[in-house]
Amino acid sequence: MKKFWNLNSEARALIVSTLLTVIGIGGTAFLFWLGFYEIPVGVLIGGAIVTLSWLALFFVKRSGKNLVKLDIAFIYIRLGLIVTLAVLFMVLSMAAHIVIASPIAMVAAYGIISITTMMFFIRKGE
Repeated sequence: MKKFWNLNSEARALIVSTLLTVIGIGGTAFLFWLGFYEIPVGVLIGGAIVTLSWLALFFVKRSGKNLVKLDIAFIYIRLGLIVTLAVLFMVLSMAAHIVIASPIAMVAAYGIISITTMMFFIRKGE
């Protein structure tokens, strides 16, 4: 556990977001057999967006460049992507009756994983 807290902030956030995504998918996997496949897929998409953005920030930090503008850009890109996908999946399910992923599950997973990850990203004393 001490080794985890000695990692840089982006690495901690990446590990936590990956674990929460896997736990979220594992926790909702039984819904596949009940016919509600859109909920685990929504959790997967929401978690993947958070995890991939932390992965990109981890690689930027690892390159040695401190680009604050790029960090802010990733925040807006992530938010824009989640809003766009939620609206797209909602329109597809309402207008065309094509259910791919649950927009509610996607936004909920995105929010929960983002907030929990930020708790590990911002550590006392940093």
